[in-house]
Amino acid sequence: MDMHEATVVGASLVSFIPGTSKAQREAVKLAALWAETATLRDLADAPAQAQYNYYLNRLKYLGWDAKTAEQVHWPSPQRVAVVEQVLSKIDAVAGEAHSTHMGLAMNALKKNGPPLLHFEKRSRERAQFQLMSCAPVSRNYVDIVLYHEAGDSAGFTAGFLFRERRDMRVTAELVHFNTRMFDQERRSAVERALVNIALKEIHEMDV
Repeated sequence: MDMHEATVVGASLVSFIPGTSKAQREAVKLAALWAETATLRDLADAPAQAQYNYYLNRLKYLGWDAKTAEQVHWPSPQRVAVVEQVLSKIDAVAGEAHSTHMGLAMNALKKNGPPLLHFEKRSRERAQFQLMSCAPVSRNYVDIVLYHEAGDSAGFTAGFLFRERRDMRVTAELVHFNTRMFDQERRSAVERALVNIALKEIHEMDV
């Protein structure tokens, strides 16, 4: 597809750079939602870092592999600046195309009421959220910048994504997703598992 797309999937804001096929986009959405659902089911009361590690392992099971990873941490009481600092971390991991399109996705989220409310509600419930910037590498692979923030649930009030945030634990890494393998080996089972919740958790937006 030649259009940029921004979608809320549970507690994740997903940005698809033009050129990502429809099948690849669907694979990313399904995989992200399945991994989040499995994490909440199996580790609902675990610390955020344990949840994130489990979430990554669920994604690896579906065909995601970390290529090169950059971990970034801001210790208390240093602040995470608003949008610019987030985008600079995405830029550092994967380049300008990813950060530019994630900026467009964040602007779209700000203007789309129901997806924004859903994203903020899920993020507050989990006291963490993800940003995913997706770009095609080939017909079989998608590169994804997975940006993750976790903190105290009190910090996830309305509009939190666009304000300064204190004491957040931040990770940004580049992941390679084998969408062909996912479609061949995992997709049908994932679709069956999500049949009752997918429409409630995936919210596409006007960009």
